Amino acid sequence: MTKETVLTIRLLAFGALSDHLGNRPIEMNLATGSRVSDLLVRVGRDYPAAESQLPHCMIAVNREYVAREYVLAGGDEVALLPPVSGG
Repeated sequence: MTKETVLTIRLLAFGALSDHLGNRPIEMNLATGSRVSDLLVRVGRDYPAAESQLPHCMIAVNREYVAREYVLAGGDEVALLPPVSGG
C-alpha cells in the first residue's frame, strides 16, 4: 500500500476479545475506503481466536455506535464490544 491508500485506526477490544487481542490498543493500517466490515475480516484473520465473537459485537467509532457498512477514516478509534452475560 502506498501512503495515499493507507489509513491508520486505533483498535480497542473489551471483554473476552481483549484477551484474544493482547489486552492493549492496536494500531492497524487499512486501505482508504475500508469499512468496519473490512476491519472485522482483518481482525478475524490476524487474531483467529477472536473470529467467532466478531459477528456478535457492537462496534463504536469515536465513541458512537456504527453499522458494519460505516466507512472508516484515518485516526478513528474503533471499539469492539462483545455481548455481556451475567447479572
